Amino acid sequence: MSELETVVYSFKKNKDKTQRPVFFGVLYYSKENHKFFIQHGFKTVPHLTVSVQKLQRNEAEEFYKEEDKWFVRQDEISDANKILEFFNKRLGSDVQITYPFTTVLFKNLIFLAIFAAVLIVLRYIRVIMLQPAVWFLVAMLTYAICTSGIVYSIIHNVPWFKLERD
Repeated sequence: MSELETVVYSFKKNKDKTQRPVFFGVLYYSKENHKFFIQHGFKTVPHLTVSVQKLQRNEAEEFYKEEDKWFVRQDEISDANKILEFFNKRLGSDVQITYPFTTVLFKNLIFLAIFAAVLIVLRYIRVIMLQPAVWFLVAMLTYAICTSGIVYSIIHNVPWFKLERD
């Protein structure tokens, strides 16, 4: 389920927490609707917009106000929680994120499978981990790393080579 589908599902399940009915739509850019994008100031995509229902709109004012537009940049995190927070602020609602049962079940099954795999691996390497020689090597490696200045260099951002100096 995509992030937008999760937001729509949350609004659908929490109808009682919204003051007005909410309509969601997706408009894909094409040559036929290019005029619409220019008219509302969508110079690039993707945008999330909110329009509060009004009985009569003033032709002089913008249909989508600037504060009701969110241009989602490629490097920006736009998960379901952030999108839901944006809609809740603009619509004055308090809808909490809701996931379908199948999504929750699937995520829990993945967690349990990973947990079981870790337990199985630990069971098989238990014999190795009980050897004193293994712990001696781990202790010596830790000592060498800590006393060689690697930790100091990482903490103080020391360049690895002289070529990196300012």
